[in-house]
Amino acid sequence: MPKPKLLHITEEARGGGPLKIIVMIAEALHPVFDVEVVYGKEDAEEFANILNVQGIKADGISLHRLTKDPWHLIKYCLLFPFEVIRLFFLIRRKDPDLIHIHNAYQIKGLLAGKMAGKSIIWHLHDTQSPRMVERLFSYFSSWVDGFIYSSYRTQSYYHSLRIPTKTQRQSVIQSPIDVERFAPGKTRKQNDVCQFVSVAYINPNKGFHNLIKGAIELQKKTKKTFAIEIAGPVLENQSRYFKSLQQQLEPNLPIHFSGKIEEVPELLNRKDCYICCSDFEASPIAVWEALSMGKYVICTDVGDVSMIIDEPDIGQVIPTGDPMAIMEAMLFFLSYEDDVEKRLKRRAKVIEHFESINILSQYRKAYEELI
Repeated sequence: MPKPKLLHITEEARGGGPLKIIVMIAEALHPVFDVEVVYGKEDAEEFANILNVQGIKADGISLHRLTKDPWHLIKYCLLFPFEVIRLFFLIRRKDPDLIHIHNAYQIKGLLAGKMAGKSIIWHLHDTQSPRMVERLFSYFSSWVDGFIYSSYRTQSYYHSLRIPTKTQRQSVIQSPIDVERFAPGKTRKQNDVCQFVSVAYINPNKGFHNLIKGAIELQKKTKKTFAIEIAGPVLENQSRYFKSLQQQLEPNLPIHFSGKIEEVPELLNRKDCYICCSDFEASPIAVWEALSMGKYVICTDVGDVSMIIDEPDIGQVIPTGDPMAIMEAMLFFLSYEDDVEKRLKRRAKVIEHFESINILSQYRKAYEELI
């Protein structure tokens, strides 16, 4: 008996959590489903290479993403119908049993799948969107067969826009974490300096300007030595923001931008505390990865963080957009006594809520209910 065909469609493949999830689903569920991926090929070389290395069947095609850039937005609008038609014929050729689309602003796969008469599940990863995207979701949400929300906060946000019908399947599925890869190792500190780290793409939503402000205030408050490493790539459209961050840095402020890091577990292993300063996130995967390695976490109140960081030895949840709250949390950690028992408690939280084996079985169940 042939395996059911599952087709993931993502218009944007430059990086981020949803792409990690696509790869993990394809790897884990290939014994049960015939999984293929269609992705927008612009700036997608890294994603294409990962798919190729993992042996995941995929097609990179021209799909212009929705953006604020005027010239790109013009091309998006002009080429929109042609790209939907191309997707339609591609879907007809692949003949999937279910189409999995990602993000509220990616509607080309939805339209093409609907035209082809296919079942569609819409994976929503946001807790905040521009008004135009909210309107798109409110209008097209009745066209799909089901929803997957990346967090309970994501579900609450989209329910405020439109409640699914009784026939539309919906589920909250948290981000899968490879707890074997992100496992505590023997800490290799280079010196006695307290080491903070944050891993994310460099953009205003990640709140690094607030982190820098908090670090400046921290230097005024304490004589203890500390260092902050910010690891993550700078996309071309964020070069101006990155320049503004560099201009914020004061002389002798111990903040280092290290760019894209391939081996995140190795990086985390050298650090004492993880910081997430995002203004909004659905499911901050980097936070869960840090907790999986037993790291103390300082995180803004985004996604379902407050459900996981629910006691002082796990970490601290702070308000968004508040440099002084960042400073106070870091100041507290400088005098905090960590130990193996506390690190194992943090890891246990991730195993309970995010272990990839359990999460991926939830995806399988969601798919099987719609096929």
